[in-house]
Amino acid sequence: MSTAGSVAFIRLFIDKIAKREGFGGVLAEGVMRAADMLGSDAKALALGHFTQTGRGLAYGPKVFSPSALIYATEPRPSVAELHEVCEPLTKWALWYTTGGSFSYLSTEVLRNIAKRFWGSEDAADFSSTAGKALAAVKIQNRQHVKDALIL
Repeated sequence: MSTAGSVAFIRLFIDKIAKREGFGGVLAEGVMRAADMLGSDAKALALGHFTQTGRGLAYGPKVFSPSALIYATEPRPSVAELHEVCEPLTKWALWYTTGGSFSYLSTEVLRNIAKRFWGSEDAADFSSTAGKALAAVKIQNRQHVKDALIL
């Protein structure tokens, strides 16, 4: 048996998830589905931490390519710009993973946000790079204007 946190443990843990063996099969379903399988206490725990975990995903440049452009072109900390991406993506991910039962932000709503605030619906299409540069520019420009205001 491997000690929790050791390299051997982590390798075994990832292997079990990848092969869907034992409890790894439950974890392979993702946080919200695994929580559903485990019961109400697990669901409450997952919902209590979902935003923090989801935000980590939305900040990642591999998940939303305008984030990559923001990281590459912003000369200062880009938290404000990333929040504009992160907030709707977190709510959309919660909607998607729970079949719409824990969030109002459907794919249609996300596309409307992309069209109105990021330049086109293409910005919400994760299968292509179309519209991502325009989204990054719009997000950065809007945040720079907000930062320049004295309110």
